[in-house]
Amino acid sequence: MRMAQRPLPPLQLLPTFEAAARLLSFKLAARELHVTPSAVSQQLRALEQALGVTLFERKPRAVSLTEAGAYYYDVARETLYVFQRGSERLHERFAQRRLRISTDAAVAYEVLIPGLSEFQTQHPDIDLRVEASSALVEPGRNAIDAAVRFGRGPWAGLCADPLLPLVATLVAAPNLLRNQPLASVRDLAAHTLLEISSAPDYWSQLATTLGFRIKKRVAFDSYLATLQAASHGVGVAMGLFPISTNWVRDGRLTTLSPAPSLGTTSSTFSGARKPIPVRQKCAPVGLVG
Repeated sequence: MRMAQRPLPPLQLLPTFEAAARLLSFKLAARELHVTPSAVSQQLRALEQALGVTLFERKPRAVSLTEAGAYYYDVARETLYVFQRGSERLHERFAQRRLRISTDAAVAYEVLIPGLSEFQTQHPDIDLRVEASSALVEPGRNAIDAAVRFGRGPWAGLCADPLLPLVATLVAAPNLLRNQPLASVRDLAAHTLLEISSAPDYWSQLATTLGFRIKKRVAFDSYLATLQAASHGVGVAMGLFPISTNWVRDGRLTTLSPAPSLGTTSSTFSGARKPIPVRQKCAPVGLVG
């Protein structure tokens, strides 16, 4: 005949007991658990009644564990650890992982989205969320796991990894170049130069380096708008590759030939994320290329 088992104490009382036993303070345990000290005291009394033993020796200004309390602390700690690790492994095995990335709109539309189909095929278990924004974000907050930005870093409190170099050359609509050929760099003086209003003044630097005068400029608030204007023959833009690759491949834009050698820019695509919780030093982002 099977003997009747003693009813188990409510499991929701274990975190309270573990915190109070570890800190040896009802007040500190209450602060950690975001409850009142009286609530902690009531829950511990309920646990002692359910177990039928005294777990704490209560003194006017301090508490200590009884022999039974010290024994049960090890039980509670091991139980909570097994529960936590089991829940984590369950999530890793069965739950769909979510990856939330913030990046510039041009990078999202021209680099990430064209490769999403292949990414989903290779990683069907990842729920990818892409936020197209140039605003500064802190991975780990605002529901963002990682961010892709232009720059060399380092950024305080974040691990930044260089992803791709940016190669710059001049681009324009094919019709524009047929009507107004660019036989040399100096012919840029006869063209409207397109730029991003928030970007550094690359045109002035280029004009000084290559020796031509700037006649007219038009500024836009985004790089995609700059490429769109260039594809409609508004003027000449600075093409950043691989962002501009599809525009040239589709024939919407063409690179200037012969093109001035602009080389690799001082920017990279950098992936920023929160440091992983181990003791390691994150290498700063350097120039790629």
